[in-house]
Amino acid sequence: MSTFSPSPLIQQCTMTFGMSFIASAILEFGAMDRAAAKGQVAIMEWLHSSRNEGFSALAFTRAAANAKRGWTAIVKALVERFSFVSIGPALILAVENRQYEVVGFLLHSSDSSILSTIGIALENVALCGDAKTAKLLVKRSSFHDAARALNTAASRNDLAMVEVLAAKSGESYRVDTFKVGAMVRAAKDGRMEVMETLINYSNNRTKEEAVLQLSSIVNTDVLSSIVEKCELKTYEYLFTDAAAKGLTELVQQLMRRVDVNTVRGSLVAAAMNEHTEVVKNAA
Repeated sequence: MSTFSPSPLIQQCTMTFGMSFIASAILEFGAMDRAAAKGQVAIMEWLHSSRNEGFSALAFTRAAANAKRGWTAIVKALVERFSFVSIGPALILAVENRQYEVVGFLLHSSDSSILSTIGIALENVALCGDAKTAKLLVKRSSFHDAARALNTAASRNDLAMVEVLAAKSGESYRVDTFKVGAMVRAAKDGRMEVMETLINYSNNRTKEEAVLQLSSIVNTDVLSSIVEKCELKTYEYLFTDAAAKGLTELVQQLMRRVDVNTVRGSLVAAAMNEHTEVVKNAA
């Protein structure tokens, strides 16, 4: 009797697909399973058409996991000829075994189960630093799945992975709170290259928010370089916000970039809020 001891990834996948996956995976191989294990697609087709025989999830996932042995064609044949195969578990194993060609093929599937699997797979490749697989997965991942994996990669100081995941952006007119949070944590931990990489892949609204939150964390030179990455038209907005919040260092940085006559109102507001250092340094 052949049994299947699920890997941690498969156990994690079970939470998504239910116990039926593991239950089917530990069944004794039938004729269909044995044919799949040997890559005998023609025999599988005959068994399916003549005896209406199905196979357990293990037959398909084994093929996905063993693609390096020349089984890529088997995986493709199973997907194309047998409508009842479940893509999600196979994708997990293909990712775990770094079967890049199989991963790329499976990601083109219309099977809805694959969507919930991509988030699991992306988080795990972020943990192990497999940027090549991440490039494949991120194309079909949701923004939130990519953002969660990005936080993982940033915390590991994995620049290659951060670049891959940071390219997945939300709407250009919204602040990407995931990236801002990752920047702040990176700055506090001294991971400045990660912080700068995240800024380079951010829209202008995200850069604005990052400047406000980072102004009290980073040194003058770093803050200056971040401010320069923002669009010119946002400097007055930043000045108004910085003055209102008493961010003295940021106000000093922006004074060189704005028309003083247009921000006098902001300085008056700062004075009324007793941000004396802001007013003094802006004078």
